[in-house]
Amino acid sequence: TANTDSTFAHLPAKTERHLLNNPYGVDLMLSNLIATTNLTTDSNDHNKWLANVSQEMADNVKILSGNVWNTYWHDGTNMMVVESAQATARYGTGVGGGITQQDISMRSGIISAMTNPSISQGYIRITSSNHGLFNGFVVKISGARGYKTNSSEAREEIDENGNLVSTGANRFEIDSGANGEFMVVNADFNSFELKGKSGDCNFIYDPNNPAIWFTGASGSGYTSDAYVSFIGGGGQGAQGIASVSNGMVTSILVTKPGAGYSTAPKVFIHSGGWRKLGSGNTPFNDVLVPAGSGILLVRNHPNGIRAKFKIDSPF
Repeated sequence: TANTDSTFAHLPAKTERHLLNNPYGVDLMLSNLIATTNLTTDSNDHNKWLANVSQEMADNVKILSGNVWNTYWHDGTNMMVVESAQATARYGTGVGGGITQQDISMRSGIISAMTNPSISQGYIRITSSNHGLFNGFVVKISGARGYKTNSSEAREEIDENGNLVSTGANRFEIDSGANGEFMVVNADFNSFELKGKSGDCNFIYDPNNPAIWFTGASGSGYTSDAYVSFIGGGGQGAQGIASVSNGMVTSILVTKPGAGYSTAPKVFIHSGGWRKLGSGNTPFNDVLVPAGSGILLVRNHPNGIRAKFKIDSPF
């Protein structure tokens, strides 16, 4: 069984090397292997990975691919990310199950109404004007509250002891069971349903503290465009570029659609900054580390010491 949790590895001391393998049974990105939290441009920060525009001054990582060791280093791009950007993808609707622009979402909106169906009456329907979502996206609901109802078809309001109540002080306000992540189905222009979710309360709309839905976030602290990968969903090969403006990711452009995405993949917006020896400047690129591949850490940090660092899980 493949490891799915984040794990740890060891940085060698200055002038030393350390050999390890991809700890996961799947491909991962170099920005998962060495995350921005492990990077520094300060040569006095001795227990982190040294980033520098110069390959000879920066710490190097070598990836074994096709019996050839390729050398990479980080140039310091997007090291000051405060909040990581997020996006959601659905199954690929392009040729051969490739990812298209319509298969990516970074939207959010206010929930103005929410139905309260019983199990036999179908799924909860969310009303949100001009939401822009399509069937197949996974949406996260937050802040939804309502007055608790029983399980009857009439959806009668009850108090905390399960007794029927009329409108008034005895109504029992709860967090809606709709809070969480659900797949969007039966979407139209101003509403959509949450697959598999029946109701448990009569929704309360509070304009001063409204419930929201979202499929992504713009993040903050970005200084350069970022690299995007799509992992899982039965497919492979899709890539994109996240455009940055005023420190935030404003859009994602699919540069390679890939193929075979029969279900929703996870979207990873990588910090970028990795360069490959012999390939010129690629400041917003990232690197695929194939499952089971060899990894050699080469420490050029003039004050580097042996230290433990966290490897982010690609799952």
